[in-house]
Amino acid sequence: TRDSVQLMLAVALLLLACFEAAECQGSFWQLTDLHVDPWYAPGSDVYTSKCRNFTGDPDATPAGPFGDYHCETPTVTFDSWLSFMQSVKGAPDFVIWTGDSSPLNEEFPFKSDDLHMSQDFVFQIVQNQTETITATFPATKIIPCIGNHEIWPPSQLKGPNSKEAREIFSTIADMWEPLIGDAAAVDEFRRWGWYTITPVPGLRVLVLNTLWCDAGNVRSWVHLDGDGNQEMFDWATQVLADASAAKEIVWVVGHVPMAAPHVVPACAQAWKNITLTYSDVIAMQLAGHTHKDTFTVFLDAEGTAVNTLFITPSLTPESWHQYGHNPSARLFSYDADTLLVTDFSQYYMNLSKANEDGAIQWMFDYSALEEYGMHGFTPADWYTLSQLLAKDDATFELAWDHSNTRVPTACTGRCRAEFVCQSHTVTYDEYHACLQEAN
Repeated sequence: TRDSVQLMLAVALLLLACFEAAECQGSFWQLTDLHVDPWYAPGSDVYTSKCRNFTGDPDATPAGPFGDYHCETPTVTFDSWLSFMQSVKGAPDFVIWTGDSSPLNEEFPFKSDDLHMSQDFVFQIVQNQTETITATFPATKIIPCIGNHEIWPPSQLKGPNSKEAREIFSTIADMWEPLIGDAAAVDEFRRWGWYTITPVPGLRVLVLNTLWCDAGNVRSWVHLDGDGNQEMFDWATQVLADASAAKEIVWVVGHVPMAAPHVVPACAQAWKNITLTYSDVIAMQLAGHTHKDTFTVFLDAEGTAVNTLFITPSLTPESWHQYGHNPSARLFSYDADTLLVTDFSQYYMNLSKANEDGAIQWMFDYSALEEYGMHGFTPADWYTLSQLLAKDDATFELAWDHSNTRVPTACTGRCRAEFVCQSHTVTYDEYHACLQEAN
């Protein structure tokens, strides 16, 4: 078929480029937690309207033209972000989009009484972003993943056999069918919200539906052992077993990090067991959700680091009504021969300065390898960094500054213990033991 010929040609060109280059490096952008608010209104009240255009306190703080640390992403900032990424690397090998399209602040009122947040509004936002991202990267394979803000009410996804869940998966499957491509994968997503594809020979991407594990979903605590979750773990285990037999490398993609305290205990334990079993197949894991720049290393029973989960910071500057973050973008590099990630480059915009200057300026922030003086990008290298966070104040301060994309905040005592413990624990038993030891 035409698609098969195009795929074979792309692989041939990639191999030729690798042969001619001293190093064969691939790249991909990770887009996460966009939370674009189409109702964002510069000058509106930050605190009483969450930057939406309706009458509030005339003496309150006005929203800036490009965003506010207490509000969601304006469309102008979203468009600027995509344009910047296109200018840096307009034709990466992949774009991995780890979910959360709609605004966090759905509960705040609108100017018109006729406007109320609903699942239909969320669908419209997802559709608009799908079209815009596709137009920005027309020649790139885009791999999307559902987040807890692709549904309404947010996070509260009902069970897999519910009318609501099936409608959500089916509607988004129609939008994402051109992106996912593979018919069987589209059908899998339409039924369950997860899927797997092989975008290039030798690489399998396993896209999880983390919403029934999400600790923010009340239903997750009621159904700790399944009604969606167990089916996903059984499916993922079979996919990984098949990938192992086929000698494929697997990248795992999900919205919510599959570790404590982000998912319920049963999910954290089950996913750790699966990861340890197939650590020779899983090359890396990607997530978003927290809006922070962090990571989690998976350790086996002997304390050996066997896998790394990279948690990428958000585009939105809002962070659950806390101190907020600067909008960011991340470009991963990987070895196109081994399919192992070798580094990432972090970019950001200083939101306060952009609002003061009346212009957005995106900047290179850091390379992980260079910033932390790492000798490599293996799980062992990341575990070494995790241990430094506990022992070395300068390393901790650097990592903490990056976790908030350079919005200055203090972190001591319990805050530091949580940050350090989350960098190398997965299950709740491990996490609580680490916190107890730190105290």
